[in-house]
Amino acid sequence: MLRALEELFPARTFFRDTFFTNTQLADGLHVDVDVYKGKRRTAAYVNPLAEGQIISRNGYTTSTYDPPYLKPK
Repeated sequence: MLRALEELFPARTFFRDTFFTNTQLADGLHVDVDVYKGKRRTAAYVNPLAEGQIISRNGYTTSTYDPPYLKPK
């Protein structure tokens, strides 16, 4: 059975390699993830004769994730 597993093709990682090229490994027990709310906004139209507009900021939330402990044999 081991011989058959060695001859299998490696897993395809096109999607991961294309869209998630910037990976960061964490050595700690917890991983913090920031989630930004809302959509990307464009700048407001600027008229030199009118007053500026106040634009509200969208916030973000931070979640703590505890990855599972894996120990493959």
